Amino acid sequence: MTIDYHSHCLPGIDDGAKTPDEGVELLKTLKSQGVDMVCLTPHFYASMKVDDFLRRRDAALEKLLAAAGGEELPKLVLGAEIHISYGLSEVKNLDKLTYEGTERMLLELPYEKFSHVFCDEIESLIAKYDIKPVMAHVERYTSWYDWPYGFLEKFDYYGTVYQFNVTSLAPLFLRRKIKSLFDEGLPAVFGSDTHSVKSRPPRFDLFEKHLGKYEINNIFEK
Repeated sequence: MTIDYHSHCLPGIDDGAKTPDEGVELLKTLKSQGVDMVCLTPHFYASMKVDDFLRRRDAALEKLLAAAGGEELPKLVLGAEIHISYGLSEVKNLDKLTYEGTERMLLELPYEKFSHVFCDEIESLIAKYDIKPVMAHVERYTSWYDWPYGFLEKFDYYGTVYQFNVTSLAPLFLRRKIKSLFDEGLPAVFGSDTHSVKSRPPRFDLFEKHLGKYEINNIFEK
């Protein structure tokens, strides 16, 4: 089963799909590219309230399904992309934002210099809610390549899975790096991180082209 672990197809809830029709088009494209399941992971920030977010997410899903009009889509799973920041672990009911049916939570690191605050918040989340991290689009974090602080390595202990965007398979140097990490047994999954039909379309065709012969982790397997 090919799974997209990171997408922004839900309409009008974040900077992803603007309309229900655009969300449906993104999902149809993913299906045409061989994706069987799509995780719907809109952005969540510590300034938000979980219950409000869940209501907006459910409303967006209802609009999306209505626009689909019964057309066959990939299986849909609800989740969230949770931005790590100071105080996040104090947000109530954050465990409701795991991928449906799992203890896995998609976490996005800030685009800024490493801080031990990030580690503290993630460890507090793990201790408080017994979640297991999925680190979003790790290819973006330049510090990750040389493991300069042992930051991501630190979370291997917690059964962390590392999510790559499929677009990272396009540059040859990144593709080689990712394949070498797979050969070393890195627990990894992939996501489209698609936001828009025009500016950030799905590219799971890159996954089949470059990694079709690799066995990829499935966090939904019991």
